[in-house]
Formats: sequence, C-alpha cells, structure tokens
Amino acid sequence: MRIRLAALTTFLAAGIIWFGGNPKPDDLAAACINFKGTRSEVIAACTTLIDQDGTAEEHRHLLLTKRAWVYRCNGQYDLALADVNQALELQPENSQTWILRARINRASGNYDAARDDFSQVSEAFPDDAYVTWEKAKFLEDIGEREAALAIYQRLQADYPNTSEVAESIVSYHFDSGNHEFALDLASNAAVRWPEEDWVYLTQLLYALNYTGDHESALDAATELARLKSKLEYELLMPALIHLKIGDEKAGVGYVSKYADAAVERALADMDFFSRWYRRIPNWVVLGQDEEWLYRYMMFAALGRTDLAKAEIEVFLRDTGRNGRKILLKVVAATGVTVSPEAQAGSEEHLNEVIATYLEHIQATSGFNEYGPKAKQSRN
Repeated sequence: MRIRLAALTTFLAAGIIWFGGNPKPDDLAAACINFKGTRSEVIAACTTLIDQDGTAEEHRHLLLTKRAWVYRCNGQYDLALADVNQALELQPENSQTWILRARINRASGNYDAARDDFSQVSEAFPDDAYVTWEKAKFLEDIGEREAALAIYQRLQADYPNTSEVAESIVSYHFDSGNHEFALDLASNAAVRWPEEDWVYLTQLLYALNYTGDHESALDAATELARLKSKLEYELLMPALIHLKIGDEKAGVGYVSKYADAAVERALADMDFFSRWYRRIPNWVVLGQDEEWLYRYMMFAALGRTDLAKAEIEVFLRDTGRNGRKILLKVVAATGVTVSPEAQAGSEEHLNEVIATYLEHIQATSGFNEYGPKAKQSRN
C-alpha cells in the first residue's frame, strides 16, 4: 500500500540539495543544474560546462551528476554510469553520489551492482541516516520487504519524529495482511501528524476494503479534502465510497457534481469565445453539454459499469446517429475494436462494443483494488 512517494524531510533533507554547491548562475548553469529545457538541451548545457577549462572540481562533480541523472532518465545507462564514476573519482567520499550510482544500476536492472553500491556506501557511512533510508527503499523495491522493515524500525527508534518512516512501516503491515495493526499505527500517526495525508488514506482504504464502514471512510475523505483541496478528494472520493459501500443515490449525485465541476475546471482558463466555441458544437450536434462524457467514464472507472451503460443509453437515445458516431470514435481512440456491424448500426454489436469498452475503462482506471474484500484478522 505505497500511498504516495514520501517527501524526504528531517534527516532526509540532505537528498533535496543535489550534490554540493552551485557553479556560476548563467543560462547554461540554470539549464544543467535546474533541468531547464528538454533533456537534450540539458545534456548539451552540462557538456559545455563540463568541457570548459577552469571549471572547479566541485562544480565539475555537480555537473557530472546532473548529466548522469538525465542520461539515466533517457535510459542511457552506460553514459550515466560513466559520468557518475567520474564524479566519484572527484569526490569518493560523497555518499549521495554512491546512492546515485546505485539508483542508476537499479534502473538498468543490474540489482547485484546496486546492492554492492549500497553495501559499500553503508559500510563507509554507517551513521548516515539518508544512506540507510535509501538502502531500505531499495530493498523494499526489489521485494526484500522484511529486511527493509528491520531498517525502518531502526530508523524509527533513532528518528521517532519522522513521519515517512512511520508510513513505510504502516505500508509494510497493510500489504502483509496485518490490516488492523496497520490501522492502529495509522490512527496513532494521525494524532501525531494530523497534516499528513497518508494516515487518512490508510484509514480510508481499511474502511473501504475491509470493514465497509462508509462513515469512517467519509470522515477520512473529509480530512483528505481539507489537506488537498482538489475536486478528486472533495467529490470523486465520496463518490467512490458511496458507490462501493454507501448510498448509491449519493454516489450518483457526487459523480454528477464532479462531472459539472470537471468541465468548468477545463473551461476556466479559456476566454469567452473559446468557451463558447468549445460548447456550441455539443449543443448543435448533440443537443447537450459534455458532462455526459465525464459521468459515464467515472461510473465505469469506479466499477459501476451498469450505471455507465445506463448513462450511455440515455445519451444515445437523445442524440441518435450523431451521438453513436461520436461515441464510437471515442471508443476506437482507446484501442477497443469497433466492429463493422457496430459501425453500421447493429444494436447487438453496438452493445457488445460498449460492454467491452466499459470493462476496459474499469480495468485500467486504477480503482479496481478499492472495494470490499474478505476481512483479515490481526496477526
């Protein structure tokens, strides 16, 4: 249950500052150090600065690590390793450069090399909490979660005020089936860190997936909306809860509100004429606005393909041939095959296409894992 990518704070703050000080702040330096521009532009800027005569070693080290990271993002792992190895020659005592090399090896699939890197940097910097944290994340990432847990527990003992470590421990127990124990830990964390979203996501997922307590789930969603202030948390999350374990009518209402708000958000930055130009074809061709599209897609994404199908049936009834053409174009754009018979207007084949399409939305939405499951007891 890795809820979000942990922001590194407290002892993790070292990871925010990349590998030392900044060289002279000109355009090339800004492009290289701050990744301003396309990847090829960043690489070119870094290369120009690296090749300049008189570049100080500490600056050359920084520039090499920046270029190495861009090469890593491009999948050019040999070039990335060449740069990071040069950087290590300049600053062999820099623990973050060792971690960068481990990340590059991990990204390339060379787990053994990454493990060796973490072993070396851990031996060299046994008291560096950032190194220890990164090693634990690596072990968790490659499936050695019990070893990672042992490290997280040591970190928690040394740094009890760091919520990211607590989150990792809760995530381990939740994924391991110790759901009630994970909930207890998350509830304690909510008292200690009331501004951390992961504690409420844990509570929400437990209620949604295992207890069916929609009131607890809604309480958690309210806290998330307080912290996030986004439509997805204010409207979509309550819709998910109600459609899965709560009041279906309320869920339908939240989906409709979300559709209206999502359209308004999409139009918000447009001037009057752009808004008018976007809306008028829907009325001329279809006799209605585009909210219908959001409604049926969200119903399908949230696992209620029956409600999505009903929404589409109303749309097709009201819009006729034009609506069917538009719908089939939307379906085809997702990669779902539209048969010639459906194109020709066969109701039977059209229904088959729609069913396949809605199942595709449901399967790829990411919401499939949320919903009632068999409750597992505390280990």
